[in-house]
Amino acid sequence: MKKSLIITIFIIIAICSKAQEGYNDYIEAAKKGNPEAQHKLGMCLALGIGVERNYSESLAWYRKSAEQGYAPAINSIGYCYKNGLGVTKDYTQAAQWFRKAAEKGYADGQKNLGYCYYYGYGTTEDKKEAVKWWTKAAEQNEAEAQNELAFCYKDGIGVEKNPQKAFDLWVKSANQGDADAQNSLGHCYSNAFGVQEDPVKAFEWWKKAAENGNINGIVSVAYCHAKGYGVEQNMATAALWWFNAAEKGHAPSQYYLGVCYKEGIGFKKDSNLAKEWIQKSADQGFPDAIRELENLK
Repeated sequence: MKKSLIITIFIIIAICSKAQEGYNDYIEAAKKGNPEAQHKLGMCLALGIGVERNYSESLAWYRKSAEQGYAPAINSIGYCYKNGLGVTKDYTQAAQWFRKAAEKGYADGQKNLGYCYYYGYGTTEDKKEAVKWWTKAAEQNEAEAQNELAFCYKDGIGVEKNPQKAFDLWVKSANQGDADAQNSLGHCYSNAFGVQEDPVKAFEWWKKAAENGNINGIVSVAYCHAKGYGVEQNMATAALWWFNAAEKGHAPSQYYLGVCYKEGIGFKKDSNLAKEWIQKSADQGFPDAIRELENLK
């Protein structure tokens, strides 16, 4: 047996053992009425950590914790109703539970209530109310709320347009690792939105977003390498990033990848793979791919 495989097995055993120990610790404290332990026990049951996954039992422990006013548990019950975990999906109930958590000052609850108002989930759609609750969550440094609020300031949704405010919020969110905010920050530097244009910084933020799995960041990094924007031009590297995006189903990238295989850019020429990727792009209706298929025929 290879050494790396042995190490991996030992790591898995250690993680499982740790999870089991954590579950055992939580269940003892939960039975004694500790609300935090009750909530964590519910999370273990929901995620299958140290125990077999059981959404109904998870919800039961959330309720015990929520009855003692523990905000994270109240918020988790909202998630259960929103996603139908251990209970019938019910957006109205979800919104009500998110409101209870939000009114206790819990940032995640405030963020979720913001989504309810923004999209009209379980309550009347109200962009200004969404901005109000996202603002409260953002003030507590909740990264996702900061990102959503930034879009509101960018487009003037529920609040007056303010490019500088949007940029500042994206900086805060991006620095916490939010991939969507990192991608948006790249566009800010590329389009001089709320900040002076800086191709190098645009590339740097797009690359952070890409490394966090953000599809738009991946596509932008490919573009930067292809055009030499903020980084030295390198078509072979661009091809690798297009491959990454193409595998995630991005139609334009599938087309560009097909062209790379056709021309031998970054990969060995392969007419079969070229046709395969261009076909995938065409199947999604990308015009350039549809025209290229006709040429290949």
